Amino acid sequence: MITKLKKSALAAVAAVAAAVAGPALLLAAAGTAQADAFNGNPEVLYNPHPGGLTATVKNWTPFNTHCTYTADGWIVRNVNLSGFGSQDLEFPGVPLFHPWDVKLNCDNGKSTSFVYWY
Repeated sequence: MITKLKKSALAAVAAVAAAVAGPALLLAAAGTAQADAFNGNPEVLYNPHPGGLTATVKNWTPFNTHCTYTADGWIVRNVNLSGFGSQDLEFPGVPLFHPWDVKLNCDNGKSTSFVYWY
């Protein structure tokens, strides 16, 4: 009887662990692009959600600027940022689980580039 209780308890713990691990793996893709904010380079924050991904582009300078966001050379979005402002970019779809080569170039001479897994 005690062995059956131990097996049942172990099965319950395993089920809870599996239920928690699924969403945790989805959130593991959330992150921030490595940007040097001290030099005024732009920053990109990612927030995956059901149905897509939101990229928030942040300007770390006090001046308005126009930036071009490029991912893998074929996804291109224009971003107009006010001083110390930010703008959200919405990307509908599902995770492809591959690296995206992201570049963000601004007309004020600031830029950042990184690889983001999604």
